[in-house]
Amino acid sequence: LLHTDDAHGLYRRVGFTVSRSLRPGVDNVVVGKRAFVQLVPGAKTAALDAPIRGGYLKRTVVLCLAMSLALSGFYGYNSWVPTLLTEHGFSTTQSLTYSAVMSLATVPGALFALLFIDRIERRTAVLILYTMVAGLMLVFGFTDSDTVLLASGLGITLLLQASTPCMYTYLPEIFPTN
Repeated sequence: LLHTDDAHGLYRRVGFTVSRSLRPGVDNVVVGKRAFVQLVPGAKTAALDAPIRGGYLKRTVVLCLAMSLALSGFYGYNSWVPTLLTEHGFSTTQSLTYSAVMSLATVPGALFALLFIDRIERRTAVLILYTMVAGLMLVFGFTDSDTVLLASGLGITLLLQASTPCMYTYLPEIFPTN
C-alpha cells in the first residue's frame, strides 16, 4: 500500500506529465487537493480577434453564412413540416403522423455520417449533403404523391442529420488551434 504522501507525490508527477503531453503551453500545478492552471513561459496564445485577422476574415464570413443557412434550413424544415403538410391537404392528424414518421430518420441519419465522415473531405461531404437536401426539398415541395412526399421527407431528415456532424466537425478544422 502507498502512504498518503507517496500517493500525493505520485499524483503530482503523473498529473504534471499528463497535462503537459495533452495541452502544450499549459501546465497544471497541483498543490494539495487543488489544481491551478498556469501558462508556460514563452507559449503562444491567440487573441480574441484572431478569426478576423491574418487572412481568416473570409473564412469566418463564409462559415457564418454557411452555418446561418444550414441552421435556418434545419430548424425551418423540422418546425414547419406539420404546417406544410396541413397546407398540402393533409388533416392535422395525418400531418402530425407523417412528421413523426419522418423524425424516425434522425438517429439513422446521424449514424449514416459515420460511413463517410473520415473517408472524404468534410467540405465535399457538406456540399454533397446540402445539394441533395436542396433537391429533396424541391421534390417535397412540388410532389402530389403521398409516397414520394413521405420518402423525400425521410430523405431530407436523414441527410440533414448526417450533415450536422460533418458541419460541426469541419467548423473548428479551418481555424488554427492556438
